[in-house]
Amino acid sequence: MRLLITTNGRLYKGPDNRYYTPIVYGYDFFKTYLQVFEQVRLVAHVENASAESVKTMLWVNGPGVEVFEMPFPHGKWAYIKSAFSIQMRVNLAVDGCDAALFRIPDPLAFQIFPCCRRRKIPTAVEVTSDPLVLYSSLGGRYPLRLFIKWSHYWEMRYCCRKADGVSYVTASYLQSVYPSGVQQNEECRFESYYTDTGLEEHDSPVRDYPIRGKISLLHIAGSLSGRVKGHKELIEAFVSLKKKGYDLSLTLVGSGRLDEDVQRLLEESGNQEDVSFTGFLHKEQIDELYRRSDIFVFPSYREGLPRVVVDAMSWSLPCISTDIPGCRELLSPDVLVPVADAVALTDTLERYLKNQELLQKEGQKNRLVSMEYSNLRVLVRRLDFYKKLKSLA
Repeated sequence: MRLLITTNGRLYKGPDNRYYTPIVYGYDFFKTYLQVFEQVRLVAHVENASAESVKTMLWVNGPGVEVFEMPFPHGKWAYIKSAFSIQMRVNLAVDGCDAALFRIPDPLAFQIFPCCRRRKIPTAVEVTSDPLVLYSSLGGRYPLRLFIKWSHYWEMRYCCRKADGVSYVTASYLQSVYPSGVQQNEECRFESYYTDTGLEEHDSPVRDYPIRGKISLLHIAGSLSGRVKGHKELIEAFVSLKKKGYDLSLTLVGSGRLDEDVQRLLEESGNQEDVSFTGFLHKEQIDELYRRSDIFVFPSYREGLPRVVVDAMSWSLPCISTDIPGCRELLSPDVLVPVADAVALTDTLERYLKNQELLQKEGQKNRLVSMEYSNLRVLVRRLDFYKKLKSLA
């Protein structure tokens, strides 16, 4: 039985004809579907790439997982111009599939979903984030932002009402904004919630307080470019605390470079020697950073349920984040700060630096909360959801 799935991550095809991704969703992630379905067809935007550019990426296709290529438009206008050619390939993508599962919001999923419904193919959706937050003005104002924000909002509402099954990455927030047909007595037959995190069991280091020597701050993002991960506020808070005499270091994990004005702020402060840029790292390297760091800082403007925060929590790391929906379900209110507020971020960090018993308390609590997202617990709900979809095919 073949399952059709989509991903909002772009794929790159190397000279070896294998497909690669720069984000966390590689073959190991897609193999999870193969625990229930015999074959998986991943429909994705694909662009050819050099051997050099894909060497640090994760490979995607393997036994049981095939990739169906869609055009790779660059930018929002290009996507709109390509919409017709993409739609022409939708029927081909659906041919031979027995069920479909879409991660939304995603324009490609929104285009394929109606075709599956017309063909009466059992269809489910996994709701990963909220377009109302994803495309808020805090992430920047740009052409088509409002159109994308509200069109995705209504597409999400429609898909959640009409899908046979709906799962959410949050326990309550996304359900309240995008209710399933189960809640509205419509066509939806089953509902669940789980995240992609799937933490592997591991021992957590015993952290000694008060922290002796330089206190290490850690931040992880897919990309260091742009505003939406809060890098500007993070650097401003770091520089402010250094001026106040706190002995700190900051490690930034992620590809790309800080925006020019943020990089200039750091250089003019004279603190660049205390900031490390690691670039892309593999899981084992990131785990070592979790083990050695003292505080995880995540001032993102928008998230579903952020995987890196759950990962950090599992290492008994105290976390300070912005007050966004997914983080509210993970962290206590005391460690949440308003979005795009460098002063509040500075004040909260300073409060915990001055009262390190609070850091210890948060770290211990985080470890306990993270256990709810262990591989075993998440996988049980996830596979049960897939089995219900398969039973309809």
